[in-house]
Amino acid sequence: MTTDIEETLSQLGTLDAGAPDFVPRFEAGLAEVVPRLDGAMMPRLLTLFADDRPDAAMFSLIHTVEKLDRATYLSGLADGMSSLVRVAPRWASIIVMRVLNDPDYVQAFGTELRDRDAETKEAVTWLMNAINARSSSFKEKTQPLLDAMQ
Repeated sequence: MTTDIEETLSQLGTLDAGAPDFVPRFEAGLAEVVPRLDGAMMPRLLTLFADDRPDAAMFSLIHTVEKLDRATYLSGLADGMSSLVRVAPRWASIIVMRVLNDPDYVQAFGTELRDRDAETKEAVTWLMNAINARSSSFKEKTQPLLDAMQ
């Protein structure tokens, strides 16, 4: 990443989420990142998710990371799962539910998770169980990921 993109990402992480202009400032920063978006940014972008930040900004962030090609996106998501679940479990759930809604993504994400470390697998297992606790109807969507990690 170039220094100006690193600086933009750093500024996004320190914006005051309670400020009235947070969402437009956050989205303006993301707009600066998008033209040069690459997989190297994924870990840093995942650190911007926070359950106490406005939904509009977090959905803009989701749409930004989803612009990456599938393999890069899912690899980066797998890399960051344990910290994402720990720091922003609500957004981790929303992101993974979006993955679960596409069978091709589920299969590819399962492949990414298969050889991950125990910490990542534990985080994903915890998240799948949390999703299932909301409704047993989710079990058919979460089970393929749980099976893939066996």
